[in-house]
Amino acid sequence: MPQSLRLPLMMSVLKEFESALENTKLVFEKSFLGFLESSQFVFGFFDEIAQSQVRIQDIPLADTYGDYDNHLALLQKIYEAYLQKLEQYKLYDRLILPPNAEICINEAFIKGFKSIDLYIEGMLTAYEQKILAQIAQITPIKVHFDFDEHCSPLSFVDLKALHCRPNHRYTLEFPSMEIIQEKPLPPLARIEAYHFSLAISQVALIFAKIEQWLQQGVQEEDIVVILPDEGFIKYLALFDKARNLNYAMGTELSESKPYKILCDYLENLQDSQDVSPLPQNLSEWIASLLESVSQEKYSKELESIYHLIFEWENFRVGFEGYTQVQMLELLLEELQAVRLDDVVGGKIRVIGVLESRGFRFKKAVIVDFNEDKIPKIQDSDIFLNSSIRKLLKMPTMRDKESLQKHYYYGIFRNADEVAIAYVENENMHQSMMLEELRDKTQVDLKNGDLLYALLPQGGQTHPYQEDRFFGILPSTLSPSGLKVLLECRRKYYLKYLQNLAPQASEDNAFMGNLVHQCLYDVYRHFIGKKGLDAQVLKTQAWQWLETMSCQSALHKVQIELLKLELERFFDIDAPVNNDTEILALEQECEVKIGDFCFRGRIDRIQKSGQILQVIDYKYKNHFSLEDKPKKMSDFALNIYARSISALFPQYAHLEIQMQYWDIKGGEIHNEVQGKDEELLKNLSALQGEIEFYPCENRSICRYCDFVEICNRD
Repeated sequence: MPQSLRLPLMMSVLKEFESALENTKLVFEKSFLGFLESSQFVFGFFDEIAQSQVRIQDIPLADTYGDYDNHLALLQKIYEAYLQKLEQYKLYDRLILPPNAEICINEAFIKGFKSIDLYIEGMLTAYEQKILAQIAQITPIKVHFDFDEHCSPLSFVDLKALHCRPNHRYTLEFPSMEIIQEKPLPPLARIEAYHFSLAISQVALIFAKIEQWLQQGVQEEDIVVILPDEGFIKYLALFDKARNLNYAMGTELSESKPYKILCDYLENLQDSQDVSPLPQNLSEWIASLLESVSQEKYSKELESIYHLIFEWENFRVGFEGYTQVQMLELLLEELQAVRLDDVVGGKIRVIGVLESRGFRFKKAVIVDFNEDKIPKIQDSDIFLNSSIRKLLKMPTMRDKESLQKHYYYGIFRNADEVAIAYVENENMHQSMMLEELRDKTQVDLKNGDLLYALLPQGGQTHPYQEDRFFGILPSTLSPSGLKVLLECRRKYYLKYLQNLAPQASEDNAFMGNLVHQCLYDVYRHFIGKKGLDAQVLKTQAWQWLETMSCQSALHKVQIELLKLELERFFDIDAPVNNDTEILALEQECEVKIGDFCFRGRIDRIQKSGQILQVIDYKYKNHFSLEDKPKKMSDFALNIYARSISALFPQYAHLEIQMQYWDIKGGEIHNEVQGKDEELLKNLSALQGEIEFYPCENRSICRYCDFVEICNRD
């Protein structure tokens, strides 16, 4: 079966299960496009279990979440329906074979070889092992592999029994398992690591290193650029005007003009809510949409598109009832995976991590050396947990992470010099593998932003004239407004006094609002009562979260993660606050401090023995307390605490305890002592006319909406 038919076939199956998928808590969105995106998860899961020779019905249900058995049952039905589709169209999937499929080896062809040398980089699946065992009965096989602490590539061989040592290269006779050759692996290369604030800035390092190495006499063929995420090609293509680079994985068709024309047409259909049916002649319809495209200039792109359409029309698989919008969504999804051969590039190869296996080179640049890409885990990898994978003799998530590390260690051993680039900012951090490398070899850490400029420097420049703004603060402030003011006066001026703040992103606000709403709904039943029941809290939270309407699969995943975080937190909260009385939730408050009046909303107030607790919920990554006076800006709890005597005068004699509840981290933190004095100092400095100058700490500017206005980009 042509690879291009997998997606249409699976989409026809998913449409048959539409109602069941909408009700599931799995990764499926309630839309055609959502099914398209979810199909990648389905194929990843089906491909892996097929290659591991595992049946869905054999997957154990121990150590799983509540709906796991329902999800498996649904996936089993989808799997069976997909196999029936293959049978219906007389096709076979090279990865997902029918249950009765048998391996047939071309013995005459194999016998033509006196012996076969097999170089293994990675792990052999159960299916591949079965094929290898059959071939070994026909002709001798020599297996070559590198053995290190991160990879035991021959899962069917007891390397300990053979006394194989880590960091050695081996050749084995198969199937006798006799060691023919053993030699140490080369040492790790000299490594330099550069951090950048933006992903695109890594391009400067690539071209600077290439120029440096060429001047040192290194041949172009001995230099490689390695991309953990092939999407980085779009940055390279912008600056590789001389075409010195050769993209071994090809260039993305999705970056071409024909693809963008189809995208624009789809967007117009969606904007007009067009539900026109699919034309009878698919190829003529697509050709009419692309008639303005130059046949000569975009011949490769058009050929790829029409070849795909030809295969679809030839089999006419699963397009009944499609609208034009759905067909274009399907076509564009399939075209995203199409790569065009790079035949005009230079001799310096740009390759993915998998393409680097077995290559020999002297110099290498690796970009995107970040925790979200190295190692990189697929959604389908997470579905089966490690305990289940071990029972089924499938690679665990740790095995897959280790295998990826093994590939990178191969790069570090093949080259004599490697430059690593990664993005370091509020949301992105270096891969933990970099710390691991520093324990094994010398790694020089450098600031890439300071050493390499992406754009040319020099020429006539005019000094930047900083604007100065003065004014008097309003008499009424909010704790959040004060926080912005103390972090950056200029930002406060632009956001609150000039009202220039852009509309908040729904994605950014979604989870924060959701957490507060959920906790209010759960805890409001306990107001005025003593004692908390963790199980009741969980049940009510789950029921409330089930009523949420998610706009994307990402929100679904975020909510499932929130359930785990809340479950852990309720287990902490209930025992600790067993003798606690909740007095108020989301309590409006107002208090005058010095010349300013503050208005805010307290997340939670509760009485625990002879202590009043004022609580502020936090739902963010890497929450930490402010313990340095000069960096203190969040005084919300201190402000709220001053309003308690007016809200609950009957408890004015009680001690007040201020707490942050870190929902993500599952911890309760008491506020730092001495912040009241800092609050009064700051308010004193804000009286009368003040200057709204930009902050000194540039890290605050990195994701500020006004970074360009302030010339901080």
